[in-house]
Amino acid sequence: MLLLLLTVATALIPAAVPRAAKWTVAGLGIANLLLILGDTIFSPALLVSDHAGYFIHTTITLQIAYLVHAAFVRFGSESAWLKTACFVTILLATTNGLLLARAADRSSLPENRTTNDFVVTIRSLNITKEDLVITRADSVDDLCAWVPLVTPAKVLFCRSAQYELSIEEQRSLYRLRQAFYLYFLGKDAREIEHVVTDSSALAQQERLAFSNEETADRKRWEEAKDSIRTDLVPLLSQVEKRDTGAQSFFSPYSRVLVVDDATNPTFVRLRLASYLSIKSESRTGDLLYYWCTPL
Repeated sequence: MLLLLLTVATALIPAAVPRAAKWTVAGLGIANLLLILGDTIFSPALLVSDHAGYFIHTTITLQIAYLVHAAFVRFGSESAWLKTACFVTILLATTNGLLLARAADRSSLPENRTTNDFVVTIRSLNITKEDLVITRADSVDDLCAWVPLVTPAKVLFCRSAQYELSIEEQRSLYRLRQAFYLYFLGKDAREIEHVVTDSSALAQQERLAFSNEETADRKRWEEAKDSIRTDLVPLLSQVEKRDTGAQSFFSPYSRVLVVDDATNPTFVRLRLASYLSIKSESRTGDLLYYWCTPL
């Protein structure tokens, strides 16, 4: 509501500076309002509304500064109440920035600490390009995305990898690795089939689909679900049955490093043991490290 009121005020008052500056500031407000309302048009899984938080405080601060400047131009810079308003504006904007910085630090610190511990640890493990790393791949900020940045090893599965692959590679290479990842999570083909047919499991369906398939177009979304049925489900079934092709997947790797959360495990150890032999185990912070060899 504050953003809406400031945007309307910025648009309605006479331009105090070149009109381009006025409509730039007003345009920032309009763009932020559209982002906030994005979930009414796009799927909430795309996090359109979440991204409004990146800009809203900066936009509000710019709008308030613009309105104070407009008041100075109209009423004169010698007005005592305007000087007070300017001081209060600076004080509130600075305090708001300090509080936001503190809140962001506190909310991000646990994940940042875990990521730092993870990076420091795997750098010390003498990992080579013949090794494979299996770790959490739930979001774009997860540990899987850090492995290629600090080691020459490959990662079993990372959702962001789909953006670098062709359509053919997505439906073959990506889907196979996704099947193994889901299997190690404890999922099975029957469960995934049920998710695809369950109209209330939209969020889970979108996590299984490719990002370019997340759309409001009903026909395209049905095609996306068909792709999960025809590409992913059969591969997951093969992994469950330990078919010959699935068994040979890990043969190119001399070692496999599994990284898991000690307090809230991501992977089912029995599932890992069906393809990997765990040779050693260690813990650093909240993370467990399993050195394995393929069976």
